[in-house]
Amino acid sequence: IGVSIQLIIPTVSSFWLTISIAGAFIYIYYNDLTQYIDRLTQLLNQNSYLNRFETINESFYLVTFDIDDFAKVNNTYGHEKGNLVLEIIASVIRDVYSKCGSCYRSGGDEFAVILSPKANVDKLNSEFCKRLGEKRKEQEEQNKLKKQQKQNQSQQSSHELSDKKHSDIFEIPYVSYGYTLYNKTKEQSVNMENLRGKADEQLYTFKKSSKAARTITENSDEISYERSSKPESDKKSIKGKDDENSKKWITCTRNNLVNYTVSIVFVLNAHKKNARLENHAFFFLFYK
Repeated sequence: IGVSIQLIIPTVSSFWLTISIAGAFIYIYYNDLTQYIDRLTQLLNQNSYLNRFETINESFYLVTFDIDDFAKVNNTYGHEKGNLVLEIIASVIRDVYSKCGSCYRSGGDEFAVILSPKANVDKLNSEFCKRLGEKRKEQEEQNKLKKQQKQNQSQQSSHELSDKKHSDIFEIPYVSYGYTLYNKTKEQSVNMENLRGKADEQLYTFKKSSKAARTITENSDEISYERSSKPESDKKSIKGKDDENSKKWITCTRNNLVNYTVSIVFVLNAHKKNARLENHAFFFLFYK
C-alpha cells in the first residue's frame, strides 16, 4: 500500500505508514495465532481442539492420552519439573503424530490427536511407546549420573541430597492412551462426547492393565512388563496344578507300562503251550 501511494503521490513519504500497517497486521496475526496455541507445549490448545469437532466433516481417528499419576510428579519434584515433563511428552507426541494429523493439549495432563483415516494408528502408537520409553531410559541414566555426582561432593549436606524439588533429578511417568474411529459413511454427525467416551474407555482399560503389570515387575525381577499381567499368587497356583498333573501323568504311564509288559509275557507263554487266545481275552481287558 505504501509503495502504491509513493508512486501515485511522490511528494508524500509513506515509509512510516507502511511500517505501521505491517506491524498492525503482524500483531493481529500473532494474537489470533496465540489463541489456538498452548504456550507451554506449543501444541494446539483446548479451544482449537473443541473447534475442530465443530468444523470437521470427514472420517478420522481420535487418539487420547493421559499421564499416569501426574499429580505425584508435581508433589515429588515440583511444578517446574511437572511442566518439563509436559513439554517432553508433548514433543514426543508431536514428533510421532504431526505428519499424519493435528496434536492438541486437551487438558492439564491430557492430550489428543486427530489423525487421517488412512493413518496406521497402531504403528504410530507403538512408535510413541518406543520413543517415550527411550526418553524415560535417558532420564533414568541422567538421574543416576547426577546422584553419583552429588554423592561425590562431600561439601553438600544430606538434606540437600534428598531435596528432590530443588534438584535436576526427576522421572518421566508412563502415559496411557486409547483411540477410536469416526466413520463418516456410517455416522451422520460427529458426536464429540460419544467419541471421547469410546477412546477414554480404551484408555482407562490400558491404564489399569499396565499399572497391574508394572506392580508385578516392581515386586519380582523374574516377571517382565511385556510378558505377563497375572498376579504372582495366580502363577504359583497354576504352577502347583501343573506339578500335580505331571505326577498323575507319570504314575498313570508307569502303571500302563507294567500292565502291557505283563500282558505280553502272558501271551508268549500261552502261545508256547498252543493255548487258545480266546480263553485269555479277559486278561487283556483287565490289564488295559
